[in-house]
Amino acid sequence: TTTTTTTTTTTTTTTTTTTTTTISSNYNNNNTIEVNLLLKLL
Repeated sequence: TTTTTTTTTTTTTTTTTTTTTTISSNYNNNNTIEVNLLLKLL
């Protein structure tokens, strides 16, 4: 869980620097991971 969270944070930081189109796809992927983590935590 910790590793996944770290990866998500790194990806989010990276996408901020890239183009809008790339942000959209990566943002959706990150949301899926985050939602899955939240569901597991709950």
